[in-house]
Amino acid sequence: MLGSLDCMHWDWAACPTAWKGQHHRGDHNSPTTILQAVASQDLWIWHAYFGMAGANNDIAVLMSSNLFDDVIDEVEPDTSLYANDVEYKYGYYLTDGIYPEWATLVKTLSCPDDEKRLYFKKKQESARKDIERAFGVLKKDGLSSPNRRGYLKKGELIAQQGLMIQDQKNIIKDHEQQIGNFVEENKKQFEKIRLLVENDKQKLPSL
Repeated sequence: MLGSLDCMHWDWAACPTAWKGQHHRGDHNSPTTILQAVASQDLWIWHAYFGMAGANNDIAVLMSSNLFDDVIDEVEPDTSLYANDVEYKYGYYLTDGIYPEWATLVKTLSCPDDEKRLYFKKKQESARKDIERAFGVLKKDGLSSPNRRGYLKKGELIAQQGLMIQDQKNIIKDHEQQIGNFVEENKKQFEKIRLLVENDKQKLPSL
């Protein structure tokens, strides 16, 4: 299991006036923003996607998010597993009943008719509480609690994501620099090897 997938709406108190109409939902009295997240059992949120403006449900956000981009592009890490002597190529996410019937999404059973399916329903719904607990921690830590750090603006949330991406780019840049330094320091040695290879090629009989 890769984690539990769900979306959360919370009131956006700092929403700019010009955007309030785009972020208004009929079941909320104030503007809201939506977060799609995947959380593991230890409450680690390793996927976060902020949905588009408008009254979007979980399906609309899923269709626009980048959650399965690596799977579609066939560049995802190996998450295959064996269960009951059957190999499954992809990892899976626990979801509720609103999500589509995809191979990577494992939903609960609406009407279990035997003990085995009832047991599965109980375990699936129990494990899926991980994402609800993670959302609860986010709310408690100040995303929607004015009594602590205040409302966190959507721009600040996006800025935090930008900083994380920049950190990853810096790591890649450092690795590229280290490779470049290694090549530069060993350029003479590489040239000697190249000359030796060229000499060996010249000594080979022509066909």
